[in-house]
Amino acid sequence: MALATVQNTLLDRFKAQYDASAYSSLTIAWSNQQFTPPDNAGWFRVNVLPGGAFRASLGGSVQRFRNTGLLVVDCFQPKSDTDAAAIAMADAVAGWFRGVSLTAVSLIEAPSITRLGDEDNFYGFSVVVPYRYDDTV
Repeated sequence: MALATVQNTLLDRFKAQYDASAYSSLTIAWSNQQFTPPDNAGWFRVNVLPGGAFRASLGGSVQRFRNTGLLVVDCFQPKSDTDAAAIAMADAVAGWFRGVSLTAVSLIEAPSITRLGDEDNFYGFSVVVPYRYDDTV
């Protein structure tokens, strides 16, 4: 399976949940696209970060390689707001990936939330979703 398939699966899940959420009016900073944060509104930054790979099987005619990585969604709110708004965003995003089964990728652990702190005029939290997928050759 190609990394592009895995990335599309994860981003499609994020986008579908985002579109159906109370946060659908907020701006998203997508990887490898020009972005200027809004002046006084919340926003998301979404990245799929490939990780390591290792042989997951020995012998036989088919070799399996396991690939790991992280989906990282940063949730920002203006500093003038309390951190409760950014926490609520992060809680929502974590829920979008908690207990979910996806076709092309396994979500191997529950999402975790960490504090990012200040970034320019914003305050944020990160939602980290570990994933893995297998390649066979």
